[in-house]
Amino acid sequence: MDNANERYSDKEIEELLQMLADERNAIEILKSEISNAIYPSATREMRRTLAEHRETLRSLVWILKRRGGYEPTEAERRGEAIEAKLENIREARYEYGGFLGGFTYVTLIFGEGEAVKKQVFSRRDGEREEPAFASKESLISELKGLYLGEWRASYVNHAILDGFQWSLRLTFADGGEEVFEGSNAYPYNFYDLKRIFGING
Repeated sequence: MDNANERYSDKEIEELLQMLADERNAIEILKSEISNAIYPSATREMRRTLAEHRETLRSLVWILKRRGGYEPTEAERRGEAIEAKLENIREARYEYGGFLGGFTYVTLIFGEGEAVKKQVFSRRDGEREEPAFASKESLISELKGLYLGEWRASYVNHAILDGFQWSLRLTFADGGEEVFEGSNAYPYNFYDLKRIFGING
């Protein structure tokens, strides 16, 4: 364990910063490989390795923060801000579909305590309520696990005109929102997003 009174030399700090850069690079490579995988089942080992790199990165950040020699990235600052807001989330809505087949809206409504209500609406089936498959605490933890601070606001594949469109809208107690959307393009952990809303495939 890191000793708070231990002092690192400039050379040691430089080595830690290089390790930090290497971990970030490894994470980005794995995210790209996961995004390019044809089948989600083929990414199991890559996801395990990604989790290990993230844990190493967290340890390095912790050490450098204790030494006062750490400057968070823009994605990390944004991620920390989103994670703080998720503690006061009121609604998470995932919309998906296409112009020809219509859209489906899945909404998780976060009430007091552990109450979570799930509403599903589609043009074909109308509106219905379903039981949320997890507790409020668990769902918030899963949303944090998406690392939304690393997501772009928009993902677009201009080579496809129609296809599949999606959006994620998070609404918080203060009225603020975070919105992410895409058209035939997705963040690397898109299947994790779908799983949170109880959507398979």
